[in-house]
Amino acid sequence: MHKRKGTLARGVSIIGVGCTPFGNVLESPELKDMTERELFSWAALEAMEDAGIEASEIDAFYIAHCMDEVLSHQFAAYAMVADWIGMRNKPGVHFETACSSTNTGLSLAAMAVASGVYDIVLMGGVEITGSHPQEKMPAHMREAISPGELWYRTNYGADQAYWYPGGLSVSSLCDFTCMAYAKKYGLSLEQVEEALNCASISNRRNGVRNPLALLTQQEFPEEARERGYSDLKEYMRSKYNPKMGTIMRLFNAASPVDGASAIIVCASDLAQKFRKQPVDYIGFGGATAIPYHEFEAQWEVEKSAFAQAYNMARINPYKEIDYMHVHDCMVNTHFVSTEIGGYFRPGEAWRAIIEGRTSFDGDKPISTTGGRTSMGHAWAASAGAEIVEAVRQMRGECDNRQIKPFPRVSVIQNYGHGIHVNVSVLKSQE
Repeated sequence: MHKRKGTLARGVSIIGVGCTPFGNVLESPELKDMTERELFSWAALEAMEDAGIEASEIDAFYIAHCMDEVLSHQFAAYAMVADWIGMRNKPGVHFETACSSTNTGLSLAAMAVASGVYDIVLMGGVEITGSHPQEKMPAHMREAISPGELWYRTNYGADQAYWYPGGLSVSSLCDFTCMAYAKKYGLSLEQVEEALNCASISNRRNGVRNPLALLTQQEFPEEARERGYSDLKEYMRSKYNPKMGTIMRLFNAASPVDGASAIIVCASDLAQKFRKQPVDYIGFGGATAIPYHEFEAQWEVEKSAFAQAYNMARINPYKEIDYMHVHDCMVNTHFVSTEIGGYFRPGEAWRAIIEGRTSFDGDKPISTTGGRTSMGHAWAASAGAEIVEAVRQMRGECDNRQIKPFPRVSVIQNYGHGIHVNVSVLKSQE
């Protein structure tokens, strides 16, 4: 039977999820000396165990790896991991949409299943951001690269014909967006700065409770006291949180990390064979443009992706979303993207953040992993980790950062440098 445009031909559900800790393979004991193969295998095998499935039962796999040649000296990621996850001689695809990759990948896997070509697909991503292999040495023998080199190479994601010499810095992108938001709603820059810092405080509070966030050890109030500050607001404006631009500060930006994530999707009519209460994948949308010089255009890209996802899911965002994870490599997305996505009404999110409503125990929780500022930013792997978190929140598996009541509808939004925006909508079964 013909389906209307923008819908799946059959239902798709998530039956298994896996995610490594996020840290540094040169330093973190849990990850020390691991390669991309081991990291991805960890996440993929954990997802198989979670689904109660063997590799032999999976029809195909998709793997995202963004900075492959630069950071791994490898551009055939499917070949790199096939044997390691028991998928030799099965279809394998390497793809990327930069930092939105594993959100995009979920839609690709879903379409493959919905088409009827496959019944079960594994999708995931891996990235090691802080080091690369040494030439003519075993793959685990890596050497660190400087943050400057990392960001310079990352900016290859932008169209180099229009990315003027030196490019736009992360702080510039955040500053311009924040200034536009302040102008639009008549806010002072101090109010916007407070919202940024409160979003970072919320992320840190969530991240400390996430065992996968290896780089997060203390909440900001404790850290401030250890450094001699009794006033948290004063600490967030101190030398320990220096400005990186006009508004944005150090704690408002992502911390690059290493890690992997994986998700297994299945035709919904087969899903309960593996899991009693699978999470349904009910909507997605994607959009792309080159809008960095034109911020209203950037917002239009995001609006398009959200609109596609909500049209497919057939939900009213203002009424039905229980949890949203936004792409917070800069935490201004906590008030910009949540409003574009209908989690908050226009001009409301900045105040809700300051009031503490967006932590895991607030009424409008955002980014309960700790976000990319506190769990860390593992390029192609992070969107998948955020989807894994949403699934676990919907199952009630997040311990002392658990959203209550458990979310029934979750939305995950991600940017990929360039820019690409992808939005996914998940719904738990009754």
